[in-house]
Amino acid sequence: MFPYIILIALVLILYVLSQGSVLNNNQSPTREKCTNKHLLTIGYIFVTIFSAIRYDVGWDYMQYYNTIVYGLNTNMMSNNEYLTIFLINISRNLNFPFLYFALNSAISVYFIAKVINRYSKNPWLSLLIYICFPLFYLNSFSVIRMFTALAITTYAFRYVLEKKLFKYSLCIILASMFHASALFSLVLYLSSYIRVKTSTLTIIVMALPLISNIINSIVINYTRYGVYTNQTRVQEGTRAIVVILVIFIISMLLRKRISKDYNLNIIFNSYTIGLMIYLMFLRQGTMGHRLSLYGTIFMIILVPNMLAYFHIKSRIILTYGLVCAYIFMYLWTIMNGATYIPYNTVFDLV
Repeated sequence: MFPYIILIALVLILYVLSQGSVLNNNQSPTREKCTNKHLLTIGYIFVTIFSAIRYDVGWDYMQYYNTIVYGLNTNMMSNNEYLTIFLINISRNLNFPFLYFALNSAISVYFIAKVINRYSKNPWLSLLIYICFPLFYLNSFSVIRMFTALAITTYAFRYVLEKKLFKYSLCIILASMFHASALFSLVLYLSSYIRVKTSTLTIIVMALPLISNIINSIVINYTRYGVYTNQTRVQEGTRAIVVILVIFIISMLLRKRISKDYNLNIIFNSYTIGLMIYLMFLRQGTMGHRLSLYGTIFMIILVPNMLAYFHIKSRIILTYGLVCAYIFMYLWTIMNGATYIPYNTVFDLV
């Protein structure tokens, strides 16, 4: 567990240093902004390296590793996800299986960082949420190629905001070449057109468990995809929904203010779509957990930007309270997730 503590401690130290540069009255605003940007970049690099050099950390890690090393024809090679196949073949040809994991780590963190830098009013809080919330960064250790696809679709969301369907579709197709589930995120394009009253939205969310039972029954009895709706006891899936729901409820209380911010309103709509998918398949963890990520990932922007609506003193207190809460989630996930400990690196094999 110690390496995970080092990672979060390093990021927190950089965060504190960035706050110090903000409070330095002798520093010009331009230099202050530049210093904060550099510190944030270092934080992204730490996060990338930590996931890039891991070995046998994550549920699916060894399946990917064995596919590369032993030339196995697993679903990673047979799903026609051409960019995944391309990266696997590069790693095979170079006889360097760890390259695959390093490249996926770099791609996913890079695009998430671009989104945070572009849209978050508190990039440091966004980064901490990404690291600490159990379904995001830590989950990327297992669902590797899907998270690469997720990062690309999240970055492509800029074209939803700009209502450029063609560019958005191209990015989604590109992401689907890492993981086919990315095609589902085409639904999020509708978030720029959704106009639903708060009362109506509340009723829809409350009705989702019933709708879930109906859909699940149809899938199991009349299709061949019942395996994807099997019930699960995945800890992150069953408990994380509480956090997602709390954030949704708070955002509903701030809905009038959110609706006045064009970008944040569409981000809220996408987050809500993710929540709905999660609720519909809450007892079928794999489907609900994975598909919902294309919407719930916007928690990293929604939460920091909602804090901007609070008075400065309340905002500071809430920010530090959230930092503590997310760090608790991070540590709890590591201690209760058998796949995370021990944290081994590629250097342990030398």
